[in-house]
Amino acid sequence: MKRIRKINYIEIDRLSASHPRLIVLITGKHCPFCKMLKNTVCSMSNAELKYAEIVELDISKPENKQYAYQNNIYTIPRLQLYNNGRLVYTLIGALDKEEIIERINEFF
Repeated sequence: MKRIRKINYIEIDRLSASHPRLIVLITGKHCPFCKMLKNTVCSMSNAELKYAEIVELDISKPENKQYAYQNNIYTIPRLQLYNNGRLVYTLIGALDKEEIIERINEFF
């Protein structure tokens, strides 16, 4: 199973600038759908994920709540897809593997 590194919101800009493809999994500590989505992403191969860097941002942590508020993040889980430093797409909800792959193929 793939390991996803946890980050705080300050790292998003740096990571999106340094990785051509970045997937940010936005979760909450007590969100069962977040755990489902994380498990789905962890089960995917590097090729299915287009060799993107994958990180997790837990918005239930105090240091990340302001980021959620400033970016109008009221619904989790979500996947944010960054391509060459730009946010290109946001997927919201506990999506299945096929839908995630479809969006990744479209935007990466």
